Amino acid sequence: MLAGVSIGGLAIALAAQDSVKNLIGALMIFIDRPFDVGDYIIAGSVQGVVQEVGFRSTKLLASDTSMISVPNGKVADEVINNLGRRVYRRYRTQLGIDYTTSPELIDMFVEGVEEILRVHPHTLDEKTEVHLSNFGVSSLEVFLQTFFVVDNWTDELRTKHKLMLDIIQLARILQIDFALPSRNVKMHHVEEKEIDLENIKKSKEEFFSNYNKEVV
Repeated sequence: MLAGVSIGGLAIALAAQDSVKNLIGALMIFIDRPFDVGDYIIAGSVQGVVQEVGFRSTKLLASDTSMISVPNGKVADEVINNLGRRVYRRYRTQLGIDYTTSPELIDMFVEGVEEILRVHPHTLDEKTEVHLSNFGVSSLEVFLQTFFVVDNWTDELRTKHKLMLDIIQLARILQIDFALPSRNVKMHHVEEKEIDLENIKKSKEEFFSNYNKEVV
């Protein structure tokens, strides 16, 4: 009986210790406010949208709509990355263009992408970078980085969608082809495409004239 009582007391003590730890964790969350309900956070190995902060646990809604319940004591011990409080949302990518593209067209393409980002109402001008950056395996790579000034993930996706369509349209006007992934080695001479720079420049000017009117 004494052994049973001792084991039971130990179990109760351990359970009480966890409860006290979770209660203290809840108090730390309420005082420090590292996140609010509705924020998308990453806490250790779990991530999701904060649905509820209780005295024992914090509930997160995962991307697959499952509900994750994390003890507050564990949340308080984790490094929390609160994505919901981002002021700007970075977008970084590589635009792979065909190796047969002339240097003049590459400059026009880079300048055109910079102009699109400058005119775009939801991008941060001073943090925009567009440069020919690398000789890729199957393409010339143009590095693009910008920051979206949006409030949520849905607006971020919509802004990215519009930006990508504008870049595709610009590439078509300049008669620039995006390269497809390829590992074929060609030894024969590749002839440069004949291009009419004057007509292309006019088409580019017409594109941005209409683009500026559309944005305004």
